Amino acid sequence: MAELTRHETDVEEAKNRDAENGIFREVLAWIPAAIAMAVVLFAMLYGMWWLETSW
Repeated sequence: MAELTRHETDVEEAKNRDAENGIFREVLAWIPAAIAMAVVLFAMLYGMWWLETSW
């Protein structure tokens, strides 16, 4: 019975660890998307500035 309890404890610890890692990975997944959005926004603003000043 003690072995089963120990196994259940290990399973719970693993689930908690996976949940924490999942949140961390989800945050990390947004970093490239945020960088891409910033680059696109900068490119759009630069393009608008270039069009206004080139004529």
